[in-house]
Amino acid sequence: MGGVSQVRLAVMSCSSIFSGYFNAYRRIGERDDIDLVVHLGDYIYDFVDADEQVRVPTPAPIDPQALSEWRERHAYYLLDPDLRLARQMHPWAVIWDNHETDGDSPQHEADAKQAFLEYVPIRLQNPARPELIYRRLAYGDLLDILLFDVTTLRNRDTLPGGEFSMMGDSQWTWLSQEIDNSTARWRVLGQERMFARFSTAGLGSLINFGDGPVADSGAWDGFNAERLRLLNHLDQNGIDNNVILSGDIHTSFANDVPIDYGSYDAGSGTGSVAVEFLPASITRGNFDEAGITGFLAQLVAGAISAANSHMIYSELTSHGYGILDVRQDTVTAEFWYSPILQVSANESFAAGYQCVAGNNHWERSAIANPTVAISDAQALAAFPFKIALYPNPAVESCTIQLVGQQHAEVKLVLVDLVTGAELETQTLQMSPNQPMEAHWDLEKYAAGNYGMQVRTVDASVTLHLLHVR
Repeated sequence: MGGVSQVRLAVMSCSSIFSGYFNAYRRIGERDDIDLVVHLGDYIYDFVDADEQVRVPTPAPIDPQALSEWRERHAYYLLDPDLRLARQMHPWAVIWDNHETDGDSPQHEADAKQAFLEYVPIRLQNPARPELIYRRLAYGDLLDILLFDVTTLRNRDTLPGGEFSMMGDSQWTWLSQEIDNSTARWRVLGQERMFARFSTAGLGSLINFGDGPVADSGAWDGFNAERLRLLNHLDQNGIDNNVILSGDIHTSFANDVPIDYGSYDAGSGTGSVAVEFLPASITRGNFDEAGITGFLAQLVAGAISAANSHMIYSELTSHGYGILDVRQDTVTAEFWYSPILQVSANESFAAGYQCVAGNNHWERSAIANPTVAISDAQALAAFPFKIALYPNPAVESCTIQLVGQQHAEVKLVLVDLVTGAELETQTLQMSPNQPMEAHWDLEKYAAGNYGMQVRTVDASVTLHLLHVR
């Protein structure tokens, strides 16, 4: 597979069927713009959280231990129609975390893993070693997805300085070689735990949260030598355009990932060597379920931002999934949220952040929803011409293409959405079944949000165009 212009990943983790309704899965199943679903662990849960009993069957489920019990838990999950729809409509790539693999003995852990491999589609790197689930998924010259496991292989091998490894020697060798050998424009590194630093400074006076000076020493904050080994490998070898996908923590983050936080410039992103995208949990509880709401939640969010300037976006109380839109010039991280306490068709787009190829940091301004026209979907569907606007986001230039079944004069107007000013107009004389194109030089305009208005005598529709540098 050679030239690939765009790949869209749905990204998620932490889907407790007992903690809420799988509305996010339903929305994913309804979308037709997803190439791959990436689930970063805790696809099933081994226990019912006492504070999150939203839909618990009677009798209450027991924590599975035997192989038959793990199989029953997977089968119970597949009774959910929203999960089934999402699995039916899209290909999935899944890695496990602790809730699918925990056991109080090696045999119980082996049983949990066996049930996982029976019920979750997964292509093994080495069928003789099914416990090794790390693997590469390639999308031509655009994207290499490297999925690896930092849950079940940790604390077995040691690094040269004596600290425990989070991924183990053989997996590190595989990952570093795959990174070195990749010729794709972008690399997505998918794993289970939050990668960037999460300092809890300032939170002690507000809430009882964290694991000492960091949020979770079981995440990469507890394995800093391993984290530095990976980041230094990227930096010293000049390997740009790396997006780290993470799960587990149930909240939402878009993080820059510097090596040295002291020399990192939060205003510009200088010093970051990769970006991290961590969407919310599908249903598992976060600050909201812990009772941290309203004004207290605002204080907590402020304290987190003050102590972690590399966190470009954080959201602590919502649930849902993310979309990672990968193109040659940019990747865009989109945060989508759904309610969990009842069956609902509601969904909201919260924010989007962009990383421009070669920059290794998120752009500082959030973007409008890049996948939806500014005018409503009905107006777009009723418009007499089919419209393609690409690339979007655009860096230096963009093209708009129209085709339809009638003769018409069509005016194309580039609009500044902030001021409403009409910046530039082109006119196309359309004939039936004859595609027509117009090209736009964007280098003379500042980066930002623009509208591309397409007008006929009888109809008008506006598409969102994001211009980045």
